[in-house]
Amino acid sequence: MNKVLRCKQLNVSYDTTPVLWDINLEVPGGKLVAVIGPNGAGKSTLLKAIVDIIPPFSGTVECLGSYFKKVRKKIAYVPQKEAVDWDFPITALEVVLMGRYHQLGLFKWIRKADREAARHALNVLGIEHLADAQIGELSGGQQQRVFIARAIVQDPDLYILDEPFTGIDAATESVLIAVFKKLQEKGKTLLIVHHDLQSVSKIFDWVILLNTRVIAYGDVDKVFTTENLYQTYGQKEEIFTEMIVQLKKKNSGMNP
Repeated sequence: MNKVLRCKQLNVSYDTTPVLWDINLEVPGGKLVAVIGPNGAGKSTLLKAIVDIIPPFSGTVECLGSYFKKVRKKIAYVPQKEAVDWDFPITALEVVLMGRYHQLGLFKWIRKADREAARHALNVLGIEHLADAQIGELSGGQQQRVFIARAIVQDPDLYILDEPFTGIDAATESVLIAVFKKLQEKGKTLLIVHHDLQSVSKIFDWVILLNTRVIAYGDVDKVFTTENLYQTYGQKEEIFTEMIVQLKKKNSGMNP
């Protein structure tokens, strides 16, 4: 199976503070991948290093068999909502159309086909009726759907999404999960920073456990274990403790 992402001895630091240390991992194609770990573990930094927003101190990152600059048109990056200027005067449709710019080239105009593709992407996310609404007037869940639609209209092979499930309602979460799984069925790979440990096994089939370094990565059934979670989070986080209890109940039910 082709590897869509390879990190080799990747080290990233802010000034003199190490954020990611000796990251070595490989992600096969066609996977729905969760990147999980405690606050400050370097999850967002890893994504930014992959898309060349933050240059590594040392080591290499390969995407789709090459370096990011050579394959950037095949990669869609959706940052955290906090990184977006929601006051910028632009409509939802215009935001989505931004995903087509790389296909147009210099000085080329938006075509009818581009607008149709953008409206289709909005329809996939269930918000075509909001095409002409100002992005700042939308709810948090609607805004998130717009940015996912922008990624979809780009038609990439690799989606990199930073906390897309944060700050959204249950209806939007259900829509996003369904959309992500359909993209996976088409052979796309999705790398997603995720915080809700209880839903990891329900949504994802692959996982990367990260806390400054890679604790483990691979199939959820093999890697998302009590031992690896202890190493990743420690034993004091309340949400983690609750998750361990559930895992133990699940295991005891499977092995009476």
